[in-house]
Amino acid sequence: MRKLLKVSLLVCAIAGSVFASIVVDYEAYVKELAQRARTEGGVINTYGMPETWANYGEIFTRFYELYGIVQEDIDMGSPVVLARMTEENASKNDVADLKPTFAILAAARGLTSDYCVSCWELLPENQRGKDPNTGSVWYTAYWGTIGWLVNVDMVKSIPYKWT
Repeated sequence: MRKLLKVSLLVCAIAGSVFASIVVDYEAYVKELAQRARTEGGVINTYGMPETWANYGEIFTRFYELYGIVQEDIDMGSPVVLARMTEENASKNDVADLKPTFAILAAARGLTSDYCVSCWELLPENQRGKDPNTGSVWYTAYWGTIGWLVNVDMVKSIPYKWT
């Protein structure tokens, strides 16, 4: 229950920021979740979510300001996060930042909850999923792409593909 409360609260906070135009007023619900999480220790344990990555520092600072819940993170890459979650049976972390391929494996191993954010259906199908055997779900909170910015006045041979 502790993990579900904290994950729900984080998802609500992020969804409220990112999807403000599509999320119905959830203030009372979030306040109740925050209070319940604070009575359980007021800490959200994260894996692979350091303050210097993906604006997590500002997100969790704001999270603390709003809800009084502190983030404690162990910074590690996706393979290590998956190995640790597998070893611990996902009992020690509330939220993890994994590459999609590792998140899919975590769901296949039953290491994620079955909780779907309220905007689940609005997420592109290739950025969310539910394992048919475990019922565990995964989704991407953000997606990074790699591209080129080329100064055509200086670069004569413009790259069009990785070689």
